[in-house]
Parts: sequence; structure tokens; C-alpha cells
Amino acid sequence: MKKILLGLLVIALLIGLLPLSAHVGGIKAVTPTNADVEVLLDRQVIQGYPDGALHLERTLTRAEFAKMIVKAFPYDYIPWFNLPQYSFKDTPKDFWASPYIETLARAKVFMGYPDGTFKPNNPVTFEEAVLVLSRALKVSNPQAEDVISKFKDASALLPEAKDFVNYFVYMGFYKPSGDTLGAGKPITRETFVHMLASSRFPVVTILHTNDFHMYLLGGTDANKKPIGGSARIYTVVQQERAYNPDRTLLVDAGDAIGGGPPIGAFFDGKDVIEVYNAMGYNYATFGNHEFDWGKDLLAQRVSEAKYTYICSNIIDTKTNSTFMSKPYDIKPFGFVKLGIFGLTTPQLPILVNPNGLQGLEILDPVKTATNTISTLKDNSNFIILLSHLGYTGTDYYTGSLGDKELASTVSGINLIIGGHSHTVLEKPDIVNGTYIVQTGCYGNNLGRVKLYFETTANSVKLVKVDYKLIPITGDIQEDPTIASIIKPYNDEVSKKMSEVIGEALVDLDGSRPNIRIKETNLGDFIADWMRETAKGDITITNGGGIRASIPKGPITVGTVYTVLPFNNLILLLELKGSDIIAALENGFSQVEAQAGRFPQISGIRVKVNLKNPPGKRVVEV
Repeated sequence: MKKILLGLLVIALLIGLLPLSAHVGGIKAVTPTNADVEVLLDRQVIQGYPDGALHLERTLTRAEFAKMIVKAFPYDYIPWFNLPQYSFKDTPKDFWASPYIETLARAKVFMGYPDGTFKPNNPVTFEEAVLVLSRALKVSNPQAEDVISKFKDASALLPEAKDFVNYFVYMGFYKPSGDTLGAGKPITRETFVHMLASSRFPVVTILHTNDFHMYLLGGTDANKKPIGGSARIYTVVQQERAYNPDRTLLVDAGDAIGGGPPIGAFFDGKDVIEVYNAMGYNYATFGNHEFDWGKDLLAQRVSEAKYTYICSNIIDTKTNSTFMSKPYDIKPFGFVKLGIFGLTTPQLPILVNPNGLQGLEILDPVKTATNTISTLKDNSNFIILLSHLGYTGTDYYTGSLGDKELASTVSGINLIIGGHSHTVLEKPDIVNGTYIVQTGCYGNNLGRVKLYFETTANSVKLVKVDYKLIPITGDIQEDPTIASIIKPYNDEVSKKMSEVIGEALVDLDGSRPNIRIKETNLGDFIADWMRETAKGDITITNGGGIRASIPKGPITVGTVYTVLPFNNLILLLELKGSDIIAALENGFSQVEAQAGRFPQISGIRVKVNLKNPPGKRVVEV
């Protein structure tokens, strides 16, 4: 009979230790409500009750607390069933929590009372939780700026706990509610879940966009269904922030303004900055299109931004410092410190009007990245690059260097959030240990990177990287706040842009990639118009400057702004035949990459052989 009872006891204890996912003993699966709950469930630090709920509103007992600490930290010795007796009068061998309590007592992390008891069913107090967790995290020197004196009950804290409580609040491990800290009060399961997850298993969410090109209203997909739009993007951003409220960043990898529809072009991108402010962007870097209207207007836009621009390789030669931006930033999340820097394409001087870049120097991305990483690695433990180099060196105007080439050349970048090439990466590319992601363009997708860490005061370890590309479809409800910001801009521009100024008798093709790889009727029409306007003999204009098609029917002012959004100049030059051939060779040199330099022409006929190497493709002019 004793053997049967002992066997039942062992089985009961083992069942109590099984993870939630085993569905043992009637316990149902628990759906996580936030990132902290998710990571502790995944780590089997917490589990639900038989009714399928976590009951986070309940106070946490000392026994439950001990189990969570042992589950969260790698203690070498856990005395399951091999002790003749345990250290405390009220933690007998057959008590489910005795092994956890004994483990912490022997490690001198969580002790009992002078009368030889542990009182396992008593609630754990706020100060006890902070002190025990501090020991488990190896926090030995809790020095931090004073952030707790303003709370009414700060003086009521246990003297030995005061510095540690201040440290926890300063580090973001504990967020007081109202004007009190909770001195001497029992701690709830919910409060400790957030305290433990943020200090031991922090999850950092990074949401990212690139090449937005002022598409505030979004567009339509191949099936003519709505896609993109800032109001829809923000709905998803809010959902992600609600799930991980304290550790979510929103960043942009360049070309947020410029190269887009009238709603942005008509206001020189001012409305885009206002919307980005309202969406709560944290960081952005410069793309080439940020300079479409020149550095002076860009400086005005940057001054309006409430988020931080970061770019390491654009230097103001007057001040010898980075232009209108930080070269890098350190973003702390508890023990995790993200080092963030930005790079733009070295092709910038040939992608925009060089007059708008006067006084700026574009540094080599490889050398700049190497130097910046050398600085960041001593002050951060995860390095992120906001890149506007393009995915590879064969992409649109990247030259020979893209994100893949940079990652293979320069070690130490953990994550590259890319832009410029409009590449849609469904999953991260990994080069030389560097994760590379990119969302495409126009706000059609939102990227989400989730970084899972395991930390103590002495160590930060990346455990997992999870990536998801989130399509911004018409099924996503528009956020009314963002929609209300966009509406007056749209009303004003619609009134002006709806003015009919002509009619297209046929569909005029300015679609990408057609306009970048072959002659089209819209390319011909624009080149003819430029030649007639300038009274020139011939015209060469780059296909990449033509941004949309014109459907058969009325042509409005808005149509023109959409097709030709850049404030470009028509330049009349007298050239030699050899200069013209050289310009044409340049135009046909990157057809395979769909580069924007493809020549749309008027006044000449050109015969090319694309099988020939670049520079030798023009056969006859």
C-alpha cells in the first residue's frame, strides 16, 4: 500500500512540473495576451489553471514565486525527491513547491523566516520580489539616477530594497501605477510576469517600412483592390504596440518623401512628416529621394520631425559632422542595448540634382560601417543598420555595393533593415551572420522583426529572431486619427489636381519595369514634349523619372504630378556625337537590373544589341 501511495505521489508531483502545452490534468491551452506572457509560456515559466486562465490578477504566493524563479534561471542543483528532509518546517517532502524553495534557499537567493518556516502560501511582497529577482539576475551594484523619490510611499520601502527598486524602475523592469510604488504590498502575478520577462527574457519588436514614397493614401493591387496607406499601417502598428507596449520600435529605411503621388509632392513631403510624427516613428535614415528638392528643403523637413534621423555617411563639410542627423544611436531596453546606425547609397550624387547636394560629402559605406561598428560594439550588444544601399549590387542604382555585399564584407552587423531596391523579402536573407530584411515599397507591406533575448546583469544572449512580412490589405481598418490628418491635405490637393488639362486617346505606358527596359508610348510622348518645349534637336530622359502610366481618358493636373513628381529641370546643351553615344551607352548599361537610367528618346533612332557587354551596346544612332 505504501508503494502505491508513493507512486501516486511521484506521479502527482511530475504532473505539476509538466509544461502547459502537455494539457495534463485538465489544464487547457492558454492564449497569450502580450509578449511577456507569450515568452514565459514558451519558456514554461508559467502555466494556466485548469479553467484555461492564467489569473494574472491574483496575488503571487511565495511558493509560486519560487517556482517561477527556478524555472527562469539555470540553477545547477534542484533537489527533486532525494532529500530525507527539507530546510523549512512547513515545506515537507511531499509539498509540490519544496524542491523549488530548497533550490533557492541553498543558493541563498530566497530565504525563510527566523522561526524556521518559509510560509509558502503567504503572498510575496513587492520588495521581496525585487530583492530575490535582483539576486537571480546578479545585480550587485544597483546604481542609477534617482527616479523613485517622487512616489508617495518611497520612504516606506525596506531600506535594503530601496536602491534595487530604484534600479528596477530606472531600467524599465517595473512600471509603478499612479503615484505609489507598492511598498510592502503583495505583488500580483501580472506585475511579476512583466517584471521577470522584461529583465530576464525581453522581446524587442521592430516594425519597419522603406521606400514609402509619400503613398499616404495607399494604392491598388493587381486586382484593383486597396492596398497600403498610412491609416491602415498604423492600425497594425497599434496592435503590435499593444502586444509589446514597452519594447516596440517603428523605423524607416529611407525614401519616405519624394518620388511619389501628388498628395506628397504638392506639399514637398510636409504632410508625410506630420503623419510619421503621429504614427510615432522612432528612427529613419535618408534615401536618395529625400534630396529630390535639395538639402535645404530636406533640412526643413527634418526639423519638423519628432523622430530621430540617423545617417553615418552624409557629412556637412562646413561642420564636419553628419548632415541633419545622428551618426548612430544607442537604444536601451533593460540590459539589451541596441546600436542603430544608417547608411545611404554612395550613388546619391548621380541620382539627384547635384546642386541640391552642394556642401555635402558622401562617405564610403564600407569604411563608414567598419568605423561605426567599432564604436558601437563597446556600447551595445545588438547592432542594427538602417540601409538605403539596395538589396544587392545589381539592383537599381546600387552600383557594386548592396546590403548583401556589405554584410559579406563587414562583420558585426546583426540586422540590416534595407531599402532602395524595392525588394520584397518574404523571409530574412542571412549573409555572414547578418539578417537582411526589406518590405518592397509604397507601404504595401509592414515588416516585423522580433528579437528574443535571454539576459542577466552580466550577459545578453540572442536566442531567436522571428520575422513576418505583413501585407497591408484593404481588409485592415483605417485608423481614424491618421485618416483625419491626411484628409485636409487630400481635400486641398484633390481640388487642384482634379483640374482636367487634356485627354489621352490611348493608354500610355509608364509602368515599372516597362519604362525602365524598353521604349514605351508614354516615354516617347514625354521626350517629344521636352524636345518641343526646349526647342532642341534631340531629347534623352531617364525612364526612372517617369513614375506611372496614364490610362485612356481625361488627363488632370494630378496625373502629371503622379507621372512626373520631381521638380526636375529641362537642360538644353550643345553636345558632340560622341557625348550623345556615351549618354546612350550609359542608359542601356543596366537594362537587366531595371535601372532607372534607361533612355526614353525623341529626335533620334537608336539600334542596340543587349547581348553585348555594357558600354558596347549601341550599334547605330
